[in-house]
Amino acid sequence: MNNPQIHQHSNPSKFNTDKSLLPSGIPSHGGRESGQALFILLAFIIAITIGFIFGYLSPSALAIANDNKTGQALAQAKDALIGWAVSQPGVTVTDMPGLLPYPDRNADGNYDGHSDCPPSTISNNLLIGKLPFLGDQASPCQSTQRDTMALDKVDGAGERLWYAVSANLLRAPSVTPNIPANLSNTSGWLTVHDATGAVLSNLVAFIVIAPGNALPGQDRSGAAPNPNNYLDSYTVGATTYSNYDTATLNFIMAQDTTRVPAGSNQFNDRLLYVTRDEFRIAIANRVAAELKLVLNQYHSNWAHPFYPNAAPAADGECVGGTTSGYIPLQDAVPTYCMGGPLTGLPSWFADWEGYVSYTRNNWDSATLTIFGKSFDVTP
Repeated sequence: MNNPQIHQHSNPSKFNTDKSLLPSGIPSHGGRESGQALFILLAFIIAITIGFIFGYLSPSALAIANDNKTGQALAQAKDALIGWAVSQPGVTVTDMPGLLPYPDRNADGNYDGHSDCPPSTISNNLLIGKLPFLGDQASPCQSTQRDTMALDKVDGAGERLWYAVSANLLRAPSVTPNIPANLSNTSGWLTVHDATGAVLSNLVAFIVIAPGNALPGQDRSGAAPNPNNYLDSYTVGATTYSNYDTATLNFIMAQDTTRVPAGSNQFNDRLLYVTRDEFRIAIANRVAAELKLVLNQYHSNWAHPFYPNAAPAADGECVGGTTSGYIPLQDAVPTYCMGGPLTGLPSWFADWEGYVSYTRNNWDSATLTIFGKSFDVTP
């Protein structure tokens, strides 16, 4: 009896690769490999995406983003304050170019964004507060015409900025300030130290401060917490510097000790300051711009244009043949100075006369020098 024969393929791989022999709906081995590869690729993409998201939200990335936000807010506040001072209209004694607003303090029971003006005289406790981004509020100290800086900015911790200012740049209600004289003072300015206690500058016009997150012991609840609940102290040796101390007006810049521990010091204020010299050059630009307009109007008034002669003394009395000295504001003998004195200057320029040097280089060129900076005047 013949045994049934079992027929075997001499080449099994033929069977495996011949897809026509597979029942319908059953994928080949190659299809399974393709699906697995696609799955692995998708899993890889998802893992990369998740890693990117968590990397972006990591503490270091957030810290960098918050630092950038703080830096931008401080820079914008600095520019806004300088812009405020430079562009004061100079119509009354309350809005002279060079004046800055008082801080927004808690003496009135709130921080409302408005400058808080003293009733009579200036004292140190008036010089530190929050940045008055809404400007003055019917204040007798500054201009009611300049009522906002439109700068409601916060730092990376979501806190509004703080602001300290030299008394040299404020106006007491009963006093007419002499801005150029104040800008020439060597006293009455703020002082900023570095983390070693060394003086960075003792001629600081104003400072803007980002308070950062509340440190242990600081309570910012309620309508108007004291400044020490926002601003910090830092001890160097036996000396403690406090950015809220109105008695000394000594400020300090140091590392953020919430990231770089420094013993018992707890500090995360971030400061940006403007020196007297930087500030007064900005104001000098405004003064020079006013003078250029008037000098060029004078120059264009004549059939044969020329700039006026100079006054040899700060009283502004013009003297014929004098080409270097001060702006000629008066001429006792008409035409004595070839065309008479300069007219059309704003009334506030009277205070500046002794602080502006003027030279007529030739008929069509003059030079102004204010606080050491030269300004060319040409038609």
